[in-house]
Amino acid sequence: MKKGTLYTLALLLLSVFIIDGCKKDLALKKLNTLTDSAAHHITVSTMTTGYYNLVAPGGNGSVYILRGYADTIYKVDSAGNKTVFYTPAAVDTAVNMLTALTTDSSGNVYTLSFSKLAAKIIKISPAGSATTYIDNLVAYKNAGGIINIVIDNSGNIYFANYNGIYKAVPGGAISQISTEQTASIAIDDAGDLIIAHDNTIGKITPGGTETIIAGTGSYGSADGPVATATFNIIHEIACDNKGNIFVSEVKNGNTNQIRVITNANKVYTLISSLTGHVDGPISIAKIGTPSFLVTDAAGNLYFSEGNNDGGPASNDIRKITFK
Repeated sequence: MKKGTLYTLALLLLSVFIIDGCKKDLALKKLNTLTDSAAHHITVSTMTTGYYNLVAPGGNGSVYILRGYADTIYKVDSAGNKTVFYTPAAVDTAVNMLTALTTDSSGNVYTLSFSKLAAKIIKISPAGSATTYIDNLVAYKNAGGIINIVIDNSGNIYFANYNGIYKAVPGGAISQISTEQTASIAIDDAGDLIIAHDNTIGKITPGGTETIIAGTGSYGSADGPVATATFNIIHEIACDNKGNIFVSEVKNGNTNQIRVITNANKVYTLISSLTGHVDGPISIAKIGTPSFLVTDAAGNLYFSEGNNDGGPASNDIRKITFK
């Protein structure tokens, strides 16, 4: 083979390697370097309006939404069309209110279904068929409520109330794994439970080891390495499938922020805005108080926002897309 041919082939292979590597790192680079040009590839949009304070990914750009302590789960497709997905009155008239919402990788939906005398986590298939998944939770609901549920890859349910964090094995025991009083938990791809403390982020490994992974314990909005970054009072957290953790918080009582703890152990501010409702590039978008953060397999971030216009209470569902 001639030297010129070998040189051309080497350049071709190198370009393929560089282009492929750039594609893989593009989303992370946009999180790490929120320049004006990069910010125009990150957009904020509105999935649906109304009062829906719970959201879970549904696949193909869709989401499931629920107003806590209501009786109907809706599905909103990528075009914003909303349809009724599930209502317990059709199958279980004794349990008629729903709260907490999550989904698994197979597209099943999980929610806490309860009345004054009963509480259970039900599993709803993508077709809308419901079965009891974890029963006999009324004591946990009555003793501090069940605020947040997540499911790991083994099918175990974790839930939080104001007395701590619990692990429920289907068909098995319920055990308390932390006395931390938190309103937000998430599961990462490694099976670690991520916990929102007051102004730090913690982690509990499957083996039970608990550590702080970001934040100094002081209040603030300093970006940078996880060991020196600071957070305000944290509202909600979510993990994506790239190892990034999203954190929502309110700064100084009137500035709504979503921060990112990247898989490179750096903290960046994704969006920081006064309360409002403006779609578009993240550099000009405005959001209300962000809560109930979730991500989908494509890396999109969804959240419910409160009081986005400064008027009567409302919770629209917003979406942040990374392109």
